[in-house]
Order: sequence, then C-alpha cells, then structure tokens
Amino acid sequence: CKAFIPVMLENKYGKIVNVSSVAGTRGLPHLSAYVTSKSAVNGLTKSLALEFAEGGLNINAIAAGFCKTSYFENFKENKELYEFTLERTPVGRWGNPEDVTNACLYLASDASAFVTGEILNVDGGWSAW
Repeated sequence: CKAFIPVMLENKYGKIVNVSSVAGTRGLPHLSAYVTSKSAVNGLTKSLALEFAEGGLNINAIAAGFCKTSYFENFKENKELYEFTLERTPVGRWGNPEDVTNACLYLASDASAFVTGEILNVDGGWSAW
C-alpha cells in the first residue's frame, strides 16, 4: 500500500486488494497472534479506503476461509481439527485457490467500482455462523 498509493493518487485511479483471513473476523483459540495480524489487515484496509476514496482508489480485502494451499496436507493430519473446519463450512468443502483468485479479480476489476472498504469473506459460509 505504501509503495503504490502515491502512484495511484497521481493517476486518480487504483485498486488494492489486501489478503486477510476469516480468522481476522473471528476469534480462534490458540491462534491469537494470527488472528491479531489478520484483524490488523482488515482495519488497515478500512482506514485506507476512507482516506483515499476521494483520490479514486478502491481498497478492499479478501478474508479467505480454509483453502487447499500449501498447509492443507499438514492440516489434514490433525483429523479432529480438519473435520471441525469441514463440518462448520456450509458448502461442505475446503476452498480452492481459484475461489480466492476469482474474488480478487472481481475486486480488481471495474465491476467493483462502487466497492471500497469491504472485507469480502470467501469462506464457503464459514463466517455466517
């Protein structure tokens, strides 16, 4: 944000999509440092969106849920935790990387011209609880 906002302000246009986590919108036991860091991303996103909206910038974040990324196989080894996350996800599956990238494409496109300061949950309904 620090590097790109000045250039975007010069152009009077810009899209920033920060990457957060559903953990930043919820408390999760034994993950306080991670939750804190993602909550900070969400707060930064909202504050920057307000500061730079008049400059033509749209600043949003994706709050990704449990997705099949590099940690997926390690996570599956903890059967109890894996099953808890799966049972709590209304769509009944973990997300794919494409689920998150498609949401990023939306926020980076002109289709989201009237969207700023949003934390878009891409989590299969996990945060709806």
